[in-house]
Amino acid sequence: MDVKNKKTAGADEKTPSRAQYFSWINSTFEGSTEEQTLANLDYFRWMKDTYGMQLDIYALDAGNLDGNAGTYQTFDSEKMKRKYPGGYKNIGKAAAELGTKLGMWCGPDGFGDTEEEAAARHELMVSLCRDYEFGLLKLDACCSGLRPEKRPNFERMAVECREYNPDLIILNHRIDLGECEKYATTFLWQGGETYVDVHQANPCTAPHHRAFIFSRGEVDDLKRLTEDHGTCLSSCMDRFEDDLIYQAFNRCLILAPEIYGNPWLLRDDEHAKLAHIYNLHRRLRDILVDGMTLPEDIYGINAVSRGNGERRVLSFGNQSWEKKTVTVALNEEIGLEKCDKVSVIIHHPYTHLLGVYDYGQTVAVTADPFRAVLLEICNAEKAPKLLCDKPHQVIGLDSYKLVDTEYNIKKIGTTDSVSVPSDTVKYAETVFFRTDNDSLEKRSLRRAGPTSISEVQKCRDIFFNQPNYLLRGCDGEFAFDGKKDTFFDGVSFYRWGGLRIDGGCLRVDFGKEFEADRVEFEYFVPYQATYECSENKAPESISVSTDLSDWRTFADRKIDIIEKETAGVCLHSTDEIYDVDGDRCVLSFDLSGSVRYLRMPDPVSRIYNISLFKDGKKLCLENPTVNNLWASTEKRPVIGAQKTVVHVKHEDWKEGSYLSVALEGKHGVDGAFAFVECDDNIYTAPDRASSFRVNAWECPSRSVDRNYTYYVPVTEEMLDRDLTVWVLLFDKDNTDFTSDIYLCDPLN
Repeated sequence: MDVKNKKTAGADEKTPSRAQYFSWINSTFEGSTEEQTLANLDYFRWMKDTYGMQLDIYALDAGNLDGNAGTYQTFDSEKMKRKYPGGYKNIGKAAAELGTKLGMWCGPDGFGDTEEEAAARHELMVSLCRDYEFGLLKLDACCSGLRPEKRPNFERMAVECREYNPDLIILNHRIDLGECEKYATTFLWQGGETYVDVHQANPCTAPHHRAFIFSRGEVDDLKRLTEDHGTCLSSCMDRFEDDLIYQAFNRCLILAPEIYGNPWLLRDDEHAKLAHIYNLHRRLRDILVDGMTLPEDIYGINAVSRGNGERRVLSFGNQSWEKKTVTVALNEEIGLEKCDKVSVIIHHPYTHLLGVYDYGQTVAVTADPFRAVLLEICNAEKAPKLLCDKPHQVIGLDSYKLVDTEYNIKKIGTTDSVSVPSDTVKYAETVFFRTDNDSLEKRSLRRAGPTSISEVQKCRDIFFNQPNYLLRGCDGEFAFDGKKDTFFDGVSFYRWGGLRIDGGCLRVDFGKEFEADRVEFEYFVPYQATYECSENKAPESISVSTDLSDWRTFADRKIDIIEKETAGVCLHSTDEIYDVDGDRCVLSFDLSGSVRYLRMPDPVSRIYNISLFKDGKKLCLENPTVNNLWASTEKRPVIGAQKTVVHVKHEDWKEGSYLSVALEGKHGVDGAFAFVECDDNIYTAPDRASSFRVNAWECPSRSVDRNYTYYVPVTEEMLDRDLTVWVLLFDKDNTDFTSDIYLCDPLN
């Protein structure tokens, strides 16, 4: 068998990286559409026009040709005609205008059982490279394996594809290709994906969600012909740039920088940061192919130096709550050859010339807590010209803004075990009512805020209005938007074994106190239940409250059929949509007195609308919220507590500062929740690492049983006052841990 080489694999260890985006979790196994793809490409056009960012490959992921579970497609299939009525001509033209090649997710087989079927598949795959100049094929076992008897077909296909594009990258995701492995450029390193708090999560407490980057590791011998699945930009966006520094410069694989997901969910000011990493990598990529690991006792774990004799690029980080000083040797320790003067430039977390030194000197570099550092160290005669002589952020190719480099984290307390508080129901319900179960992407959208960029807005609009997003019922707002075709909670009862804890509990906050005599829930009941569409039994009772402490139960229940309906449902295996016949029903309960909060244990799903009534008149709800995944406090009561009192001084505070309540140890999955009490006000954590449970867009949030960190914003009225930090315990088998409290500067 021939050995794997640049001719068979399209690249070798010395081939410079290709900058890529791929579209997984911008859509799922159903795939994108021409409209969605053109909008995404227009975003990257805007990034190029505005910041000079060049994308080498835009890879269409699953469902844009083949799909999951062996669903191989042809250009004339109903699905392809619906999604890409003109084939790939229009998207190919848009990509080419950017200087970008398309890529495609597909299966390795599809050669059928006859010579005619094999020939058709061969022609289809070759045409991608011949007619559309595709630069990448991603072979994924999620579609299928490669039958041993079809390996000759695969070999002929790969060889002919590379006749049209010798540099074609072929990714192998978990497939046994046998003797055809020599045609695959890469394998999937560690076999995993990088969707934050889904496939990757923090191994320790941290002030943000991406602390896993420091300990994920290095490819053996710093090999580059592998793929690390890139940096996911869809969930938990804070410190995405540190993640990408490790991906692009530390590992620097054949695809780098590599991102996927939804970069349009970044804040408007963050697109420049993304582009800067791409631009910087492009300037340096030819020398980044050679690397060496650095001494762990000096630089920390997974520190790497890349480059040639006159220019080195160092990447390392600090996986701790305290600042760390790294002593960098300007000599052969980092791979730098003898010269006269040495320039030391920091490119991340900001850009600045740290100084010019003699060869052989050492330089003390500060690594802030849970941050990555990127240095360019070179012969001073070869140093790049910087835009400014002060610390700054590079914006595009020729602009910058000055930045404050001060970043502080201060430990201010540790909890002690205490008796369960007397008003434990109020405390627990406050925490649960104020925690959303919306998709990770909707949380990213809230973090990002409104955009002034039309290209970004269009990508957001298409993403959140695509049929498969709506049919999963990911967001609580769907229960109040007044639309006939949107609903809340389409997946919690079945997806990935069920997302609810102990049956879940629907918690509705109507936004303020109302006098009401009836509540209605409009929902769907199928005639014949399917795996994805439950029989949807209604509970016998609900309870309501005005203060989250005292609850009244109502069981005067009525169910009415409004109309017959054919509902769209996402098939779990392929994400294709199928129809289910049933009834749209209204579940109503008679009420009396005042109500603001409502609980429904073991709730119905596919909820189109939630309404309050008084004297037959529907009441106007201004800011209602709803979640559904937490257990009822009757089924899962508080069994323990921790607390301490801390203070935040005005001089230590910045706008955007927050408390990190770091639970050090094993507490069980969703087994402990933290909040802060001040002057009879309760301040809950809107965010947590690992993330709160979600009504998942793709996969559910990761089940983590230790080292949660709760993030509680500190507002000005909380300064110089007693802040009682509480941790409520719900898992009787996991109570032996303590919680440290840190005051953290904002993650700007």
